[in-house]
Amino acid sequence: MPLCYDKIMNKDTYISILTKFLEENDDVKLYLLGSGNLLLQGINVLPNDIDLITDKYSVKKLSEKYKTNLAVNEVGYVETEIPYDGSEVHIVSNDNNPLRPSGLKANSTSINTNDLLIYGLTLESERLAYQKMGRPKDNNKVELINNLLKNK
Repeated sequence: MPLCYDKIMNKDTYISILTKFLEENDDVKLYLLGSGNLLLQGINVLPNDIDLITDKYSVKKLSEKYKTNLAVNEVGYVETEIPYDGSEVHIVSNDNNPLRPSGLKANSTSINTNDLLIYGLTLESERLAYQKMGRPKDNNKVELINNLLKNK
């Protein structure tokens, strides 16, 4: 399913594409996760896509709107990947998703940057997800999260 957009985005580009997508879909409650979430919460990583999480019905709605494939991940959650403005928006469901908390609102924090207010999953939630995934490429992110949380 991966569309393989390997274009690393700087913070301004990321915020610009994210803002446009969120404004187009302001009727859907979306929460930020992944590298972009870390970036906007103060961790120096550059994303190559936009990762969002919501409920399975909203994932389906967005998949239909953008005419993209709706897939059930090998772990059991619903996801879609939307080519968008030269990038990719990857949207996953928190339903049947053992990597993410079931209560998105309770495990989120508000992020206000460049006049954009969005909710992102907490750094603690992100750390736990990266640890559960067990991918070697995420070890550095876990370390960066730990360092930031220690210094808060």
